[in-house]
Amino acid sequence: MEFEVKVRTEDEIGVVQLIGEVDVFTTPKAKEAMLGLIKQGVVKIAINLQDTEYLDSTGLGALVGVLKRAREHQGDVHLVNPTDRIRRVLEITGLIQVFTINNSEEEAIKALGQKEGSSQ
Repeated sequence: MEFEVKVRTEDEIGVVQLIGEVDVFTTPKAKEAMLGLIKQGVVKIAINLQDTEYLDSTGLGALVGVLKRAREHQGDVHLVNPTDRIRRVLEITGLIQVFTINNSEEEAIKALGQKEGSSQ
């Protein structure tokens, strides 16, 4: 399975789609894309996990690191539509309580756009 990261910005919200397996080999590419948004001043990020087939501890660590960095800049990170498998990992690790989970990118963009600290 190939790994792909798609990044776009919509209404000052970064949208990152992780496709395939997020593991020790692919996490650096994902992390670079997400932190790249923050470096550009985009600190509200929706991470779409609907096509993420696998997420290991390295990937989880990257998600938490990006969340921490975003919050340091008054931003936030929402996870979008994790598969049942990924949701189970989030539940087991307790991260389901740390991240806001949205059912769609549209829902995440709307929720992030309403949060205080918006640069608008």
